[in-house]
Amino acid sequence: MSQERLADLLGVTFQQVQKYEKGVNRITAGRLHDICQALDVAVAYFFEGLSKGASSKASGGDTISEAMTDPDTIALVRMFAQIKSRKVKRQVLQLVRAMDAET
Repeated sequence: MSQERLADLLGVTFQQVQKYEKGVNRITAGRLHDICQALDVAVAYFFEGLSKGASSKASGGDTISEAMTDPDTIALVRMFAQIKSRKVKRQVLQLVRAMDAET
């Protein structure tokens, strides 16, 4: 299916579909549901091949889902999301990586 056709089915521009595909824009649960309907696939289709133990690891060995229950993690993610500058976001990420490497 072309990006143009999918965009028509979703009621968005094909540029928006490109942003979804490239990961520039996040896909909400509702939009993922719409995409699944347009492509006639189950949501699980996009997660095939991922095992439960293959989830990303956060520092300290916790899985991402476990880390997201920590109030400090949630606060950090919210603040990071508010940063508008892509350059600043990269710098923050580099800082965190450097701090993690030292522990």
